[in-house]
Amino acid sequence: PELWQGREATPVHYAVCCGSLEAAAGLVVAFQELAFASCEVEAGGGADSMGQRSRWTALEFASFFGSLYVGVDSGRHGAYQEASLVLLHLKEHPRRLPFMLHHTPALRLAAAPKRPHDLLDLLRAAMS
Repeated sequence: PELWQGREATPVHYAVCCGSLEAAAGLVVAFQELAFASCEVEAGGGADSMGQRSRWTALEFASFFGSLYVGVDSGRHGAYQEASLVLLHLKEHPRRLPFMLHHTPALRLAAAPKRPHDLLDLLRAAMS
């Protein structure tokens, strides 16, 4: 699109858009509600026209950016696919991640895996 604008974005939205997926993961573990918060995205509007508006969560951003890297940058494509998997799993099966059941951000961060790949391994084990 010729122009993208976002409104009401959270730090997780910004982290995903910037490709800082480790920061996004830490924010989601600490502040679970940010994983599902949506922001308004306006795509395609120029200076003199209104674009199409919709609401996106971090999952939609991760999926979108992952699709941009298909066949262009396999590392980034894979990272966004993993981020999408984590966000989808948190949405559909939050109880399978015991560290997310702690009541405070500090306890969740202390109990969570420290490396993103360890988190993915935990997710894969929980899904099987």
